[in-house]
Amino acid sequence: VIGHGPGCSDQFPVGTRVTSIPIRLVDGGAGGARIIGQHPDAQGSFGELVVVAEVIARPVSADVHCDAAALVDAFAVGEFYVRSA
Repeated sequence: VIGHGPGCSDQFPVGTRVTSIPIRLVDGGAGGARIIGQHPDAQGSFGELVVVAEVIARPVSADVHCDAAALVDAFAVGEFYVRSA
């Protein structure tokens, strides 16, 4: 976390490492969600930094390498399809 937007709490202090599912909430979720990188209003899937909604952010512990944290969603998708097979 490098900063907080309007309406954010102090749940994740500046300096906290977080991960998130790759979506951008529209109007706090009331307007749905956009998959980051697959919608013109949700660009940034290859960015080093991305804006995420506090409600879907999850802390990453210090012992987890940043490469592993970045792959959480990819592995979750893979697990879903393996279980569905």
